[in-house]
Amino acid sequence: MAGDLCAQCASFEESLENIADDYYSEQSTRTLAPNLASLEKSALQGCPLCQIVYQSWSYDEHSAFYEEQREIQITAMNACFQDDSGHKTLKVFVDHHGATFGFLLPVLANNTKKQVFDDYQNSFRQILDLNTPDSIRRVVPLALKWIHNCRQTHKHCSSDHTKTEYKALPTRLIDVGTDSHQQPPKVFVPQVHPRSLEYVALSYAWGSGSNFTKTTASNLESMTERLPWSKLPKTIQDAIMLTRELGVRYLWVDALCILQSEGPEDARHREDWSYEAARFGQYYQNALLTIAATGARSSDDGLLLPRPASRFESKSVTLRRERPSGEALNDTIRPRIPSWYTETEHAPLLRRGWAIQEQFLSRRVLHFAANMILWECHECRATELDPHGLNPVGPEKVLVLLSGFKTMFRDLYINGLEHRNFMSEWYNFIADYSDKQFTFISDRLPALSGIAAIIQNRTQQKYVAGLWESAIPEGLA
Repeated sequence: MAGDLCAQCASFEESLENIADDYYSEQSTRTLAPNLASLEKSALQGCPLCQIVYQSWSYDEHSAFYEEQREIQITAMNACFQDDSGHKTLKVFVDHHGATFGFLLPVLANNTKKQVFDDYQNSFRQILDLNTPDSIRRVVPLALKWIHNCRQTHKHCSSDHTKTEYKALPTRLIDVGTDSHQQPPKVFVPQVHPRSLEYVALSYAWGSGSNFTKTTASNLESMTERLPWSKLPKTIQDAIMLTRELGVRYLWVDALCILQSEGPEDARHREDWSYEAARFGQYYQNALLTIAATGARSSDDGLLLPRPASRFESKSVTLRRERPSGEALNDTIRPRIPSWYTETEHAPLLRRGWAIQEQFLSRRVLHFAANMILWECHECRATELDPHGLNPVGPEKVLVLLSGFKTMFRDLYINGLEHRNFMSEWYNFIADYSDKQFTFISDRLPALSGIAAIIQNRTQQKYVAGLWESAIPEGLA
């Protein structure tokens, strides 16, 4: 028996022993905890199985939809895994208004092939504890390593695919200062050749935190002298500090680099927005890096979100007992770890319509997701737990299936290679895109313009309001 188990978890030893070898057999469901707070309390008191369940709960892609007062149920069952054989499993779930949400925790028993576990989750790795005042600085070494590796070894990420003599440089940028000269950040109007200046772009959701100081025609002059730091949302503050720590002087943020509206009669805003919106795609395309606040719902949240699961060490728990025959039985339960799929499938930023273009066109993206930091460029995806690149097994296999159009788009963008079914995938992409969130419905087509411009340039097809000349019937179907 594992030491320090709470009474509820200790009772699972018998349940695991009594599971039949038939596929999908299970023991009766029972309540593990009356609510999430009780589960957390038991985990903090040292129950190793409650710690595993709490960690795994925090990493589940549906966790944001759970109500804190709902009972957390657990069942011991036999399930079918990759090699089509039955394996003991713990199913943890809640009944959410008649719908069941939850996850499985595989159990490595005496007769389980170890390879089954290793394919699903190949090691125990601990995510960074970023709940400290210097958390932004703790991110920098990993981010710099990814940037350096990409710039030095990734041909497709460093090449210029724009096929133009000049790159579009943002009209305005934020001068974040340097480590040696930490001047107050300010709006800056570049006057130099585009190729001699590097900048970082920010992709984020304003959300409910939209009541902050923005650049307007009225305050532009004062914003070029210094930004009102205390009146900026935390996400923008974090992005400014991170850009400086990365050794980059300039940052592009829409709310501060485009003249925002001061009312329905604001002609300067309309003129500026019209000019800038047509170039959004190029601004992200030409940035050294895009910082993405992928897990944040609001600009008030910041880049680094709370990581409650990091309070517990990522380790297994083994339930040990003996059968009446004297045979020793060991059931080892491993925690889930966050994956690219769980961190992006329901990410708030990726439900925002404008973010799709930002993600597609950026050559490098540093995602600050809910539970870990992710890296994405034209040639590599990596995470805190897989800093050298993802191993395409387990949950990451799903990612390949979900990114068909994005993969085809990058082939077209980088290699000029047009897949045979590219246009049909375009309309599948548009169907998904139509569910994305926009503050203004009129932004739907402008938010696609950068992607469409590249496709039009590479295929020489005429693009009209979301439709392609060669596939208009499919587009109208």
